[in-house]
Amino acid sequence: MKTMKKLLSGLLALCCVLAMLTDIKASAAEPQTGTFTAVSMNVDGLPTDLLGFININEGGPGADGTRAISQKMAQYDWDIIGVSEDFNYDDDLMSSLSANYNAGTHRGGVSWLTNDTDGLNLLWKKTLSVTGESWTAWNTHYSTGAFGTGNGADGMIDKGYRYYEAEVADGVYVDIYILHMDADSDQGDIDARYAQLEQLASAITASDNDNPIIVMGDTNCRYTREDIREAFMNPINEDPRFEIKDAWIEDAWDGVYPNVGDDALMAVDKGGSYEYPKAEIVDKIFYINNTDSQVKLTLDSYEVATDFTDENGTTLADHWPIIGTFTYTVEKEEGDHVHNFVMTDEKEATCTEEGSKTYTCECGESYTEPIAALGHAYEITSQTSAACTEAGETVYTCSRCGDSYAETIPATGHNYVDGVCENCGAKEPSSGSDTVFGQVEDAIESGSRYALVTSSSTQSYALTYETDGTISWDYTDTEAGTAAEDGMAWTVEESDSGYTISTEINGMKKYLARTKTFVGYGYKVALQDDPFTWSVKYNSGTEGFRFTTKVVFKDYTLRYYNSKTGWIATSKGMDIQLYELQETTEE
Repeated sequence: MKTMKKLLSGLLALCCVLAMLTDIKASAAEPQTGTFTAVSMNVDGLPTDLLGFININEGGPGADGTRAISQKMAQYDWDIIGVSEDFNYDDDLMSSLSANYNAGTHRGGVSWLTNDTDGLNLLWKKTLSVTGESWTAWNTHYSTGAFGTGNGADGMIDKGYRYYEAEVADGVYVDIYILHMDADSDQGDIDARYAQLEQLASAITASDNDNPIIVMGDTNCRYTREDIREAFMNPINEDPRFEIKDAWIEDAWDGVYPNVGDDALMAVDKGGSYEYPKAEIVDKIFYINNTDSQVKLTLDSYEVATDFTDENGTTLADHWPIIGTFTYTVEKEEGDHVHNFVMTDEKEATCTEEGSKTYTCECGESYTEPIAALGHAYEITSQTSAACTEAGETVYTCSRCGDSYAETIPATGHNYVDGVCENCGAKEPSSGSDTVFGQVEDAIESGSRYALVTSSSTQSYALTYETDGTISWDYTDTEAGTAAEDGMAWTVEESDSGYTISTEINGMKKYLARTKTFVGYGYKVALQDDPFTWSVKYNSGTEGFRFTTKVVFKDYTLRYYNSKTGWIATSKGMDIQLYELQETTEE
């Protein structure tokens, strides 16, 4: 009997051990899952003015509108964002995003008729990791006219596609392709897009990466006009490793694709008869599963962000942003426990205080992810324009918390033409008139060091710079002549074609120049290594000098604009007083 009891006890213990092992095995084999969002949007970043007189983006958002786009994007908390037409306002685009997002390479803006920039960029939350950035130009594009400015102006920029590898969770990798394709609807444009789709399909099937893939961007394609399936999807599906799907088709049309030649699926707001999300948008999100990967993507939802508007209901981006929400599933082999963290606590960030998110695994382990303070989202709530002799004021109020501040707009000063101010009609004082430089006794002494100061009706501003060469300004007491502080000393020298304005930073001579970047009010002013000449005109009425530069057929005068823009060259004149410095100040 004792022997039987021992045997039964042993069998019971063995059963318990086997049951525990079975539970461990089942737990270890459970798949790791999670979600992420992928967004495609065109931010319409072409400049509103090119070369000072060509309007290439009438009605575009400009700097102010792009800052509004940035504020709106920050509210959505998207994970991965592929943008197109990120040209001249990248700093404004990142203004509300840089605290929580990293970005790829910004290749520059559009400042001439042909430009070495693609306008593409990828933004991702700082909790993710993205590497492997590369860019490929399209082999084929179609454009007409001088400098490729016709048929969508595709010849003005380097359109193509970019590649990235994103780690959306610990050890979970997804390949990301973002693109911008030829615009316009002539047959040459349609043929070019077909070739571009074929080129990208070939690149994807030639890759030996075993990750699932997201392809997104502004395709300028419609299924009823371009044979997207024949050029792009079929070649990928013919590779036994891949299965490609369009997020819009899967979610809005239950996987049924339109036919080439069918009526366009235009939205009501574009003159069609379809509501979103059934209406077609030229931005697309494709997702591709790879049989060589343990990671599988499943589409949870496809959305069109029709609330992406300003307070007046105006669309902020070039098209509505589209959002794909995906679940990744990692089929793990038997082994150690794999954490599956879910959010268990959240504290929202405010304008000035950080927030946080806490994630906890069923095993009890957890971690907390900080959320950077949002920063104020200031909007203009009232504005009084400046006049020739009276300052204006702009009041900014935060749309989140109500904090506000006022900014003084300096008086513009008179702009006399033939003795009459063009702005207010005032007659020019008889005590003096604009005189060509060199016809006055109080001439600039070439090679002397000066403080350069300009004044409004309420304040004076001295042209200065930081040790990194950044042009800035400072208040100064002009009557006391105390502008000769460090960083305010400039050497004015006569040359064959005008005058140069220079200073020394860390023993290096730097010249004041007008840049090629137009900022909506004029051209930025910067320091450069090569001489840059200015023409000079003396005004005996103000005892000031005007330093001007010519762009194409128009003169732009060095002046202080406002606290945000600082010193620029604009078409509005402003006189500058020169205060000769007896002692040389050096950085």
